[in-house]
Amino acid sequence: MSYEQKWFRHERKWLRLLALASLGTLVGLALQTGVSAAATGAKPHTTQTDGMPRPHQATVTAPTVEYTIVTNEIKSAPKGHPAIAVYRFDPGVIVVHRGDDVALHFYGVKGPVHPITIEAYGVKTSVSRGEMKTVRFFATHAGYFPIVCEIHRTVEQHGPMVGMLVVLP
Repeated sequence: MSYEQKWFRHERKWLRLLALASLGTLVGLALQTGVSAAATGAKPHTTQTDGMPRPHQATVTAPTVEYTIVTNEIKSAPKGHPAIAVYRFDPGVIVVHRGDDVALHFYGVKGPVHPITIEAYGVKTSVSRGEMKTVRFFATHAGYFPIVCEIHRTVEQHGPMVGMLVVLP
């Protein structure tokens, strides 16, 4: 195995560990009791402690949780090694609650175009550099759902450019 192949394998492992560590930290923060709305970017929920809506809230719709997500490119050229570039979403983890009305504002900062999907929610859009696209949906089911750039799915395509939508119960 050549030095470049070893370096490439090392970089892939490092990126995976970094992504897992980031996801674990953010999910852990969101699951802590008493997490503030500012920590997750969410607006506070307005339900009683017993989970029942107040009578005057009967016609109120779900809270809207909004995030602005930028496309980013990170480049590195370690001395004596080939340049490495990777695309990513910032923030890379979005945390909402089941029942939330979710608005994701994708802003194209780096890269010419990014076709984005969140398959579990039927979300498909594309954002070009310098434009903003908004997608809206209701978080109807809890779980972990990838936010994927379709042209940066693999390391060979300067990815994986995959974020994570975490829908808490």
